[in-house]
Amino acid sequence: MSVDCKEKWYTCVLSYKNEMKIIVSVIIVHYKADQALFSCLDSLYKHENKVAFEVIVVNNDTDNPIGKVLLKKFPLVRYIQSSRNVGFGGGNNLGAKIAKGKYLLFLNPDTVITDLILDRLSSFLESHTQAAIVAPLLLDKNKKVYPLQGTEILTPFKAFFSLSIINKLFPHNPIAEKYWMRNWDKSKDKEVEAVPGSAFMIRKDNFEKLEGFDEKMFLYFEEYDLCRRTKQLGYQLYITSSTKVIHLWGESTKYRNDLQKIFNHSRFYYFKKHFGLLQAVIIESFLRCNREKIIILAILLLAIFLRFNQIQSLIPFFADQGWFYNSAKNMLLTGHIPLVGITASHIWLHQGAYWTYLLAICLYLFHFNPVSGAYFTAGLDVLTVGLLYYAGKKLFSKKAGMIAASLYATSPLVIVSSRTAYHTSPIPFFTVLLLLALTYWIRGNRKIIPIIIGLLGILYNFEIATISLSFVFFALLLYGYWKKRPWRHIFSWQNSIFSAIAYVITMLPMLLYDISHQFPQTVKIILWIGYKIVSGVGLYRIHPPSSIDWIAFFHFLALEIQRLIFMPSSVIALVIFFSSLFYLTLCIGRQWKERKLDDPIVLIFLFVFIPIGILLINGVLSAAYLPVLLPSVMLVIAFLFDSIFATKIKKYILILF
Repeated sequence: MSVDCKEKWYTCVLSYKNEMKIIVSVIIVHYKADQALFSCLDSLYKHENKVAFEVIVVNNDTDNPIGKVLLKKFPLVRYIQSSRNVGFGGGNNLGAKIAKGKYLLFLNPDTVITDLILDRLSSFLESHTQAAIVAPLLLDKNKKVYPLQGTEILTPFKAFFSLSIINKLFPHNPIAEKYWMRNWDKSKDKEVEAVPGSAFMIRKDNFEKLEGFDEKMFLYFEEYDLCRRTKQLGYQLYITSSTKVIHLWGESTKYRNDLQKIFNHSRFYYFKKHFGLLQAVIIESFLRCNREKIIILAILLLAIFLRFNQIQSLIPFFADQGWFYNSAKNMLLTGHIPLVGITASHIWLHQGAYWTYLLAICLYLFHFNPVSGAYFTAGLDVLTVGLLYYAGKKLFSKKAGMIAASLYATSPLVIVSSRTAYHTSPIPFFTVLLLLALTYWIRGNRKIIPIIIGLLGILYNFEIATISLSFVFFALLLYGYWKKRPWRHIFSWQNSIFSAIAYVITMLPMLLYDISHQFPQTVKIILWIGYKIVSGVGLYRIHPPSSIDWIAFFHFLALEIQRLIFMPSSVIALVIFFSSLFYLTLCIGRQWKERKLDDPIVLIFLFVFIPIGILLINGVLSAAYLPVLLPSVMLVIAFLFDSIFATKIKKYILILF
């Protein structure tokens, strides 16, 4: 803006101020868009509007008070520094409280004025006495008219067809066409039911009568709410083609990473406010459905069908289950609470009593129905499918999460395990929870350590073999110290106290048992594992080494992997399995060489290879050792296929299949 322009404007404003006849108050809410704001103000001042006006800038950016710089460039601006970020509506309300104009022009900072907007909009309202709001026509950066401007009043019915996946699949459905007003002639003025919030003028007395914007909508949908309330008072709203504004979109919002959350919250609040809680819940649930969520819902429904279909006739049963049923029955009938479960393969050790407790609850709630335990484990496994998708998305990508969830949902091995009312069946659920907790930890959340300790205790109480996951935790801790990761600092008095509490609470039955049994479950087990590791690598042996029958081992592995990933050939299944492990190892090796180790890759590497290594050292071939591996193996396979489908190789693979 030239000095001459400033001086002319200053003289004009002083004249009107002396007569107290400010007509328009321009209110701009600023947030992290300094250059856009300055360009907007410059474009506004350079057009010599005849009406007297004032400009009020409300700064919502508390980290960057721009008052001095702003007033140096534009000394006539009235500046308000908000004490906190009160949102778009809240900021405009602050500006409106001190506004002196008859009309309020709410203007986004990422707009550029192209003409005498103040004269034309105020003149429109002067000549249209029934109009309370008028908005300019919006142009893109190439000065082309945006095709969608103005809408009808938003209702749940219109939202169902216009804001949901239905509109994406059928964009020209008649209800959406009418709501979006796609085809109105932009060369003429148009009466609408809602105007864009980017730029519009409203009579101040109407704005005050409406009590301003609803500040419970931090961002988005506040203009829909204001327009709806304006219509309810009997006033009209227009978009006029006589004036135009360039809107660059997103200069302020690009600095936020929570926009979708804010958008969803505001939309839900809008529907709840105007249509009630029930309609808001129903329509919002539908609107949040997208292709990703529909696919996941389909996977979950398939998982439910495969786990619950004919469960009463197909439920597996074997002798060891009877031990837990008897234990749970005795607990209910006698009131005696067992502290440990069935003996392990080493008879001086016991599994935990957690499954007895859960089975007793199921039997009590379902009047001793023997299938109730299977219903519980099947339902828990459906939740595991959803958690596995979430873990895959957090570790790798949405596609990897979907692949892992699909494989897990349809795996015959997993399905049979989920239908089995046995102490190993809940393990995958808690294993994925642990994996997620470890993921949050390596991404900086050190307060989650007590939860990790608690989950390790829970898993140990279901199956002693899950102690291998404790080694994963300690290996991650050592890796963090070695690579000087910020998340390695877990020792604080809060973490220490809460971790100790989590350990005692989850291990309480075993601790009580150990007090009178020379601590086999908590102390001797650690010494025994240490001995197995030392003897396994040949450093020290008391007993003769136990040899693994490798033919039997690979036969066992081939059958279990075939059942796991549901392939017609055990050879193909093994190829996929070992290819996945090889690819994961290759990624670790490449990153090691480049000194750019990716923490999630390291996490899943340890989560797979440490339990496998301990299984080999132990030398016991049993399906009871597999549940702890099921989720991580699915994720490793998903990681491989996600990487394949992200490259050109996918074309050739699809041709082969």
